[in-house]
Amino acid sequence: MVGSYGLLLRKITGTIFSFCEEHSSGYSLPLSDDDRARAAALLAVLKKRIKGTDLTDGAPLVETEELDAFHCFIKPFLYPFSGGSGSRWDDPMECFFALYALQEDGTFRAGDGMTQVFAQLLYLIRSTILYEADLCVRKAQPGTLDLDT
Repeated sequence: MVGSYGLLLRKITGTIFSFCEEHSSGYSLPLSDDDRARAAALLAVLKKRIKGTDLTDGAPLVETEELDAFHCFIKPFLYPFSGGSGSRWDDPMECFFALYALQEDGTFRAGDGMTQVFAQLLYLIRSTILYEADLCVRKAQPGTLDLDT
């Protein structure tokens, strides 16, 4: 079951990264400059990790720096969306799930075909909030959860 949660997170992340630059389809997610900057920062941390570490040396594959960078990148997508004009199409996650539900024949999955995906999304949101709480504790700011950033 853990694999399916990770797979959904990987699909969200991969989709966002694929739309940080102009996509060959001409379609784009409504990503802000901040979204693109966080994606670039995450890529820089990951490239530094890959370049500077022999992954066979017994070191953990993921360090706190990478987790924090990933959290900083993904958190705005999993927290309530407050930007845009108020249209659902201004929200990158609304657009992602519209694409996710689109089938090859041009129709959308039935609601019961998306129920599990939304249950997984709820788990990812809760995990993001928990990690944010952990960050606050590590920064010696217990009790401060910033839901606006």
